[in-house]
Amino acid sequence: MAKLWIGVDIGKTHHHVAAVDGDGRLVYSRRVANDETALLTVMAEVSTHGRPVSQRMPVAAEPCCDRLLKIS
Repeated sequence: MAKLWIGVDIGKTHHHVAAVDGDGRLVYSRRVANDETALLTVMAEVSTHGRPVSQRMPVAAEPCCDRLLKIS
């Protein structure tokens, strides 16, 4: 089974999941709702393309500017 590298852009209401194979080819890309059932579905769909490489990656959170700065 092919190795996959999976990236997730985490958002408040939805996320975007993408997976590339060992040659760097995009094999999966999908917007997904912030919902447990939808996320479990994506996990099952991605697994049909290969086996994720087990590697811990740091997660970065970007604050929304309008909550940090006074907008007049």
